[in-house]
Amino acid sequence: MRITVVLNPRSRNGKEGSLASILEEKFGRSLAGIKVAADPRHASDIAREAAEEGVDTVVVAGGDGSINGVLDGLLGTGTALGIISSGTANDLATFYHIPREVTEACDVILERRLQRADVIAVNGHHYVTTGGLGLPARVAEMANDVKRRNAMSKGLRDLLGSRLYIFATFHALMRGDLTSHWLTIQANGSCFSSNPLGLVITNLPFVARHFRIAPGADNNDGAFDVCLIEKSPNRLRDLATMLQLLAGRPVRSPFLKTWRAQEMVITSQNPLTFFGDGEVLQTERKFRVRVHQNALNVVVP
Repeated sequence: MRITVVLNPRSRNGKEGSLASILEEKFGRSLAGIKVAADPRHASDIAREAAEEGVDTVVVAGGDGSINGVLDGLLGTGTALGIISSGTANDLATFYHIPREVTEACDVILERRLQRADVIAVNGHHYVTTGGLGLPARVAEMANDVKRRNAMSKGLRDLLGSRLYIFATFHALMRGDLTSHWLTIQANGSCFSSNPLGLVITNLPFVARHFRIAPGADNNDGAFDVCLIEKSPNRLRDLATMLQLLAGRPVRSPFLKTWRAQEMVITSQNPLTFFGDGEVLQTERKFRVRVHQNALNVVVP
């Protein structure tokens, strides 16, 4: 087995000198190289080159955003994704119960049990956990802004962990600075309009570990789950809905709609930001969303 490791220098352990020595010791002769990705495009290039060279597993040491960086390089190859979670949310690692401790995660990678995962494509961009528009995209932008600012902000990120997304959600709701956008949504043979607080399109039951946005979602069933959060008459009701989602309780509300689909088209009068895997993917007026079934091999316990 040959393994290439991609490090994100902004992740919690990306700059720790001890990480490389742990990986060298654990992977031994199987280790083809340890690469530091300067940006998502560089990460994709590293993954693609590794696959072309016959590497069996590309290991990402980072969070969901770091995983997103290597997706384009892995899709369409037989090279598997291994995960050493060191990001803020780590939703994919949490879903698969991958240990957070580095040596235990390495043991999982060396055993190399594979699970096929669906990948969601939106206008040619890909993600493997959760994406969407409106409030969720604004939360992703705010959280990333905190993570990239300065040492104090990074300290706040490390202190809060995945709760940073909870903080960002309630901050955005309380500020009330979310711009209204009417959407036209085509899915499952129907077409309707909505002015939502947020639209989530996900492969997983939860977002940022805590928000149980789609309890029945599974990432190898050939479909994605959609949650449309419509605006209520007042902000307190919106807060109550978000608290219910955060608590993992079933939410029965006329302002919450859910469904499953394999394809969907979203159109807006004004440009909107679409996020995926915690990263801003693009800003457009029209989004064509579809699922690529079993497009990615993931190493799991």
